[in-house]
Amino acid sequence: MQSGSEFPDAPSLLDAIYELEEKEREERKRQEMRELELNENSAASSLTLPQDEPNTEPQDEQQPGAAAAAPSRELPEEYQTLREENRKLKEERICKICLDDEVSVLLLPCAHLVACAHCAPALRRCPICRGVIEGTVRTYIP
Repeated sequence: MQSGSEFPDAPSLLDAIYELEEKEREERKRQEMRELELNENSAASSLTLPQDEPNTEPQDEQQPGAAAAAPSRELPEEYQTLREENRKLKEERICKICLDDEVSVLLLPCAHLVACAHCAPALRRCPICRGVIEGTVRTYIP
């Protein structure tokens, strides 16, 4: 998406933000991996261990790396959860009849918001609770 583009709704904006953050996170991870490889290569070339002594230092070095890797795994899960929640919110705003337009008609007396302006006139019963529709209210959700 180009800079300065308008977003038609909040979920589109959130998707764009999540994509940018994910790209930045992946780039940081690549950079950290490059730095880690450079550090390991320089440490391996400058470090010489006698053959008799047990090799305990690399184990100590691996533990901080493992601890640092755990939070990076949690972040994608957190973003994945947010993306899933965003997807569900988008689905809630889609007409349950045609599955194309956004819901814009409130059914009375049950107050279910399930149909768009095109599908609502054909309904006699609420598709959610099967109650008789006594009236409708046109709504606008920003």
